[in-house]
Amino acid sequence: MRPVSSWPIVVGVGALLSCQALISSTETQCDTDADCAAHGSAFAGTRCENHVCRTGQVGLDGGAEAGDGAVPVDPSWACVGKVQWSTQSVTEKVKYHLRFARLIGGTPIVGLHGKACGSLDPECTTPFAQANTDANGEFELEIPLGFRGNVHLPAGPSTFPTMAPTLVAVYPPPDKDVLTPFADITITPVSLDELNYLLSQVKSAADPNLGHVFGVALDCNNQRAAGVSLSSSAKDVKTVQYYYQGADNPTVTAQGTDVNGNAGFLNLPPGVVTLETRPASLGTKRSGSYGLLVKKATVTIVYMVPTP
Repeated sequence: MRPVSSWPIVVGVGALLSCQALISSTETQCDTDADCAAHGSAFAGTRCENHVCRTGQVGLDGGAEAGDGAVPVDPSWACVGKVQWSTQSVTEKVKYHLRFARLIGGTPIVGLHGKACGSLDPECTTPFAQANTDANGEFELEIPLGFRGNVHLPAGPSTFPTMAPTLVAVYPPPDKDVLTPFADITITPVSLDELNYLLSQVKSAADPNLGHVFGVALDCNNQRAAGVSLSSSAKDVKTVQYYYQGADNPTVTAQGTDVNGNAGFLNLPPGVVTLETRPASLGTKRSGSYGLLVKKATVTIVYMVPTP
């Protein structure tokens, strides 16, 4: 079984052609300091070390110290360490738009019911908003500004009864109306058969008492990012970490994302799990941290954007 679009779970228009991170973990940036300067203003003040443009670190005396531990400059991640999010408002509302399609063939999912519930309402008993997708597989929810929570999709519509229960973690918390799908991403919930196929590709099988996380790594420009590694605060003996690496193939041996940015965990224990992302071009520096709700036999989908 092979999908028409691609096996990555979160699909963006043109992702295969245009969304590679500006600087990958394996790219040679420079041979001399002059090569760094030639990259433009984003590389001002950097020096070429081991073919990577690096910025100096500020020492205890306030002076710049180049050398061990210096972080490569990558304009794709210039916002890291500077991201700020609004707190969730009790009065202001924003519109939040999502688009859904089938993984195989890209057909819009019509009549899919979604409910937006806060992070402290894991069973979604008191939704802020709910809606059904239209003929284009899209709906719009009115949620609090700075919303922290998930869009719950517990069952597929009559046109897609085999859909695996799905959660969409809302990252980043919206501080204004999102009137088109964030980062032009189409969310592709999977069927139970498609989920089992993915598990079989990494020589595993679904455990009904465990859940799954499908993520897409995005940089500061909301572009899909290569060279991003993931870690999880919780794992089960059956947990499998995977990355997509070209030709639509998930692998358990890769150390980071490819140009499509797709990665995740299969068979995670239920509960709130913290995922962290680290771009290779930033060394050990973290770009994101996400508190994700993982539920039994459910897929949680997350946009892994830079976080505070």
